[in-house]
Amino acid sequence: SAQELCQLGIGALNTQYPAQFASLSAMTLGGYHVLETQHSKKDGTSYPVIVRMETNLRLDSQIWTAMVDDLTTRRSIKERLARSQRFYEMFAKVNHAIIHSEHSDALFGQICEIAVSCGMCDTAWIGMLDAHREIILVASAGLDLSALLHLRLQLDDPIAAMRSVSIPAILSGTSQYCNNYRSSATPDDWRRTIIQSGVSAAGAFPIRINGQVIGVLAIGDGQENFFDADLVELLTELADNISFYLNTERQEKSRKLAEANIVEAEQRYRALVSL
Repeated sequence: SAQELCQLGIGALNTQYPAQFASLSAMTLGGYHVLETQHSKKDGTSYPVIVRMETNLRLDSQIWTAMVDDLTTRRSIKERLARSQRFYEMFAKVNHAIIHSEHSDALFGQICEIAVSCGMCDTAWIGMLDAHREIILVASAGLDLSALLHLRLQLDDPIAAMRSVSIPAILSGTSQYCNNYRSSATPDDWRRTIIQSGVSAAGAFPIRINGQVIGVLAIGDGQENFFDADLVELLTELADNISFYLNTERQEKSRKLAEANIVEAEQRYRALVSL
């Protein structure tokens, strides 16, 4: 409260204030000063502030007048804008890669590399279902995910389905995420291994061919509460774009196969006619 604040010494707000004010007082007997620093709260946490100070002499005493602005909201807005810029930069670069890619195998690696290099996340990987209904890692970038190679992410494993975001994403066909592995992982949980790799939050976004979920785009980051509604929507759309590419790729392969079959049939027909 304002009353409590009036009863505090300046050192309670910032332990460096007494020395800083003494230094300023020795240098000048008047003037205007601006200082960006941190103030302490009663609970021991701190918050960013900008302090505008003015000093004057009155009756042989030096009087300081200060106006303090809390920068928490301003910095939060600035950080959110920077975060959005990184996300949309990644989105644009991935879409560019999709448009110009000639093969999905190379594209998957590009997508993961772009997501990490743009600063959008700490790690990205793509997993595809095999014939045994197990998710197999096919591309990754960022943090060391060698621990994932030893995990059995089978769709029919209820424990794995409860702990993984990728399995529910495939089974439900909807985007899934966990914003805090640390609070949800038990001591014997394989998620502890993922946490040790540097991942605190992870999300999985379904990839489809002809409407059938065949894999996931997975994103991980060391920041808790990493995923919000806007990011989930963006990554869901990104996974849909990957799905569109895979559908187009399959259609193109089918077209080329059909053309090859027609050419082969014509050649057989001509061979028979020439007999």
